[in-house]
Amino acid sequence: MLDWLIIGGGIQGVHLAHVLIHRHGLSPDAVRILDPHEHLLAAWSRRTANTGMRYLRSPRVHHIDLDPASLERFARDQGGDPSELWIAPYHRPSYALFQSHCQHVIDTYQLDRLHIRGQALALHRMISGWCVETASTRLRSQRVLLATGRQQPWIPDWAEPLMQNAPIHHVLDSAFDRRHIADGAAVIVVGGGISAGQVALKLMDDHPLTLVTRQPLRQHDFDTNPCWLGPKCLEAFGQANYQRRRRMIGAARQPGTLAADVYADIHTA
Repeated sequence: MLDWLIIGGGIQGVHLAHVLIHRHGLSPDAVRILDPHEHLLAAWSRRTANTGMRYLRSPRVHHIDLDPASLERFARDQGGDPSELWIAPYHRPSYALFQSHCQHVIDTYQLDRLHIRGQALALHRMISGWCVETASTRLRSQRVLLATGRQQPWIPDWAEPLMQNAPIHHVLDSAFDRRHIADGAAVIVVGGGISAGQVALKLMDDHPLTLVTRQPLRQHDFDTNPCWLGPKCLEAFGQANYQRRRRMIGAARQPGTLAADVYADIHTA
């Protein structure tokens, strides 16, 4: 029986496994990551690449390694032009740098060896621990961590019936690949958040493009107050029940906003 089974091999799931083993001293044999994709971070990498992301929205201290300075040290060791690796404010890393660092951490600590390829279909409480069912096996673990994120993109009511017969896609849909849009085809991007802004900027060089938003574009450095990444806001959050936590998350977010560089690039496009 495992000590910890993490369901989800994205950014949070991989980081949690790293923390359990290399900060809290668990044996690698006691921890596994259950994820249906061929590689760890596969869904994250596909979605972010599809948006055309050039820089992360988060600053340099936020990554999957344990030492806050790990990404900065990795960038220094790799060399390169700092003006291309980072962008102000808060020294936000380039997407290419962040991705290279993620793979470096996975390779260095052999986190890919923790990966069990499969999808959790059911979760059952046992006398001691939990049983997770996949299509091919049952996994038993003392504890289960859910790090699945939002599996299905949110589709507006007006778009759902049209998607059956029209080329309407969600940028985060697993079936969508922006590279398959016909050359020169006109594109309408609906949305005022950073993903919409990024994909619009990426597509506009090769396509007549219109960006449709329900309100004027808004600029915020982050999509939530940075205090939520430290103890200042998390102390009260940790004392709340799950329903209240969900309400707190909703109230704290700044959805539909753009980082400064994306905001400026759209206005000068």
